Amino acid sequence: MSIAENDITKQQSILQSLTFAHRSARHAAITDAHIRTFEWIFKEDSVCGGAFLDWLNNGNGIFWVSGKPGSGKSTLMKFIADHSRTARILSAWSSPKPTYVASHYFWSAGTKMQRSQEGLLQTLLYEIFRQCPDLLQVACHQRWQDVDPEYLSKPWNLSELRIVLKEVADQADISQKFCFFVDGLDEFTGDRQDLCQDLVDLSQSPNIKLCISSRPWNVFEQNFGGDPGRKLYIHQLTHNDIRSYTELRLLDHPGWKTLESEVMGAHLLIDQVTERSRGVFLWVFFVTKLLREGLEEDDSFSDLCRRLESFPSDLEPFFKHMLETVQPIHHEKMSGVLAIAIKARSPLDISIYRFHSLEYESVDYALERPVETQDEQEEKVWYRKTKRRLNGWCRGLLEVKQGRVDFLHRTVMDFLRTKEMSDFLRAKNTDGFNANLSILRAYTAWIKTTPSNNKILRTGPGSYSDTPLASRIREAITYAGELEDETDNYTQAEIVLLDTIEATMCAIDRKTEDRVFPISEGFNSDGAKLFFREHIVKKMLSKYLSHKVREVDYFNEFEMTPLAMVIHSELWPDRENLPWPEKCIRMLKLLLESGESPNDQFELNVKHDSHQATMMSAWAMLFFWIVPSLIGEIGPKFIPTLQSDLLPLFLKHKANPNALVWRLEHGLTGQKKSAYSSVWRDIVLASFQMQGRPDADRYLRLLDDFLDAGAESEMPSFGTISRGRLRATIEETILEEFLQRLETNNEGISDVQLLAYVADKLLSKVSEETLVKEHIWKAICVAFPGCFGSQLQDKYLPQGSKMRDLYWLKTEEDISATWSIKGNRGNKRRQAVALMPEISKNVSKKPKT
Repeated sequence: MSIAENDITKQQSILQSLTFAHRSARHAAITDAHIRTFEWIFKEDSVCGGAFLDWLNNGNGIFWVSGKPGSGKSTLMKFIADHSRTARILSAWSSPKPTYVASHYFWSAGTKMQRSQEGLLQTLLYEIFRQCPDLLQVACHQRWQDVDPEYLSKPWNLSELRIVLKEVADQADISQKFCFFVDGLDEFTGDRQDLCQDLVDLSQSPNIKLCISSRPWNVFEQNFGGDPGRKLYIHQLTHNDIRSYTELRLLDHPGWKTLESEVMGAHLLIDQVTERSRGVFLWVFFVTKLLREGLEEDDSFSDLCRRLESFPSDLEPFFKHMLETVQPIHHEKMSGVLAIAIKARSPLDISIYRFHSLEYESVDYALERPVETQDEQEEKVWYRKTKRRLNGWCRGLLEVKQGRVDFLHRTVMDFLRTKEMSDFLRAKNTDGFNANLSILRAYTAWIKTTPSNNKILRTGPGSYSDTPLASRIREAITYAGELEDETDNYTQAEIVLLDTIEATMCAIDRKTEDRVFPISEGFNSDGAKLFFREHIVKKMLSKYLSHKVREVDYFNEFEMTPLAMVIHSELWPDRENLPWPEKCIRMLKLLLESGESPNDQFELNVKHDSHQATMMSAWAMLFFWIVPSLIGEIGPKFIPTLQSDLLPLFLKHKANPNALVWRLEHGLTGQKKSAYSSVWRDIVLASFQMQGRPDADRYLRLLDDFLDAGAESEMPSFGTISRGRLRATIEETILEEFLQRLETNNEGISDVQLLAYVADKLLSKVSEETLVKEHIWKAICVAFPGCFGSQLQDKYLPQGSKMRDLYWLKTEEDISATWSIKGNRGNKRRQAVALMPEISKNVSKKPKT
């Protein structure tokens, strides 16, 4: 492959890693601006259009669009970002450089990526690099330089995204400028102050400016509301837009002409709607819809006026008023459908609501349904019928867009989540209704009718190609997981539904001449069962699995052990310093207690310099992630793992304390070299980074647990595998490496007592031959002058040993002189000398931190 072709491949791989499912869905779902509305934003003589135009044309920093809920902020942001005039005006600001526009629309009802900072940063970077691929090599230099093509496309974490975007912002000689439009900061689910600060920091770049929108919450007022020339409140500016919209909605109706011919001043109704709206477009949308219904029923002018008067002026009372007009016969369905929409992780396909409607005839409809697809015509009939039903049951508060059901507006969802409305909806439904269970039932039925036109290819343990069938099965299992999280008792209903999904997959696979779940070459497995069970493990459905682990062959199909799959799912790719989720700990505990061995090995699919197969156990994989470097530096997940008490749990279930861990290191030439070390080495070397930490006591208890389990201090520190054993590439044991680091890095010693405790424990497990080696006591002498070293000497060296005379410093004066010669090692070491009489007796006891 030529250099140019290789660069294009890298660009495409990184771009693909930045995009995500439904990335542009929110943009598509936002209503387009109605004709003749929002044009004022581009007029210099308008109240705020002039200020915005000035910022667009000449300004830097941030421009803030704010307004009441339902006032049209998202529609305005989409209107501006997509308008051709925006790009033309921005060119004056960026000249002579070209301008590129990127936009992101937060969505609280959407997927995790659509409401998170990761989603924002990935969207912006995707748009930047899509339009300016040459920036990839500069801003993503770590990924770009990596020789492993798999690293290019690995998932991103928040810290890496921030670093890369900062690289773009900090490029002084960049040949482009960027304008970012970020809508719905109030729909972001993380720390909003942190988000605001990140946006302010980003706007400091002379090559980047941002137009943002949000509700007028205090956190946004404080960060963005200080400059009157750099903000607007949309509800104060849309009086004429609302009047134009109301006229178009009512004047175009055939019934209006009849009304105008009969009544003088019918236009006063339009004036009333405009005034009562108080700048809230959403209120006008509903009111004009209901007034049009009145026109269809030949309401008189006075009837229409009474209709308008009956509508509350505020949105929330208005929503409740609408729901109270639903016929009592449909109350249960209204409540169930809205509960499902509230519970949905993202807008659900209309088919879920179609199948849910069958639940009111029989709760077992999903189990009773045969495994067979439906023809296209029947699907269209059901689509239209379900759409009409949803409109009738929910009075337009839900809408169908691109086949998915969502709230008409964020304010509807917020309102329905209030305690008052939760109680209102619960009272309309049957006792014990569970939205997640209803969603799982609907997915089960939908899977039974899904065409199996495409093979689902297995690309690795737990990793498969995406098809409609695969996607629906994954979603069903995800909602089963939600059900597990919210219920104490996992009932037979959930178990039967999941069993039915697995049986359905096997039936679909058998029915198809060309297998839907093809068995991998050289891998003897039932593809359908493997797909289902790997996803059950990845989603950590421990309550369901507690009924399945009794089957002795349940995991026989697995290539990677289930323990390893859980660990991999939790730690890849995001290894941030976050606590282990309770469901993950529960899952690991279940698997260990059911007899899964932490030492069972599987083959890793990795590329490195050796032609040997790379073998790993779940236990070793855990250390592969929490201590990712061969030099023994702990990763961000080490402390949360220590705090979780997972490591003692594994040791309790016979995890090998000397297990080998495969590592991959960069060589000087850029090539990757592989080597093995051990989990025990990782624990020992972690002692240097545990100094001064509040969890030091917990660490020392873990050290004892390892030794009690049989950890060997005299095994090689690292090397290669030969006949299943570690062959040293450097003749150094774990004890020797620990002491060598003490000797060469004594400036970094801040907790002498902790490290002396570790040294004591290591020495207690070595042979007599090792105990009389000179280099060991030389290292101890340098690391622990005085009381600690003296006590170690008394404990392990026989009387008369030459080691006592050759290396030991016996007085405080000798110690002080030695440290003075070495360059005065600092106050902490001198304090340790001063404290000798008090702590000399503690070297063999576990120190308190």
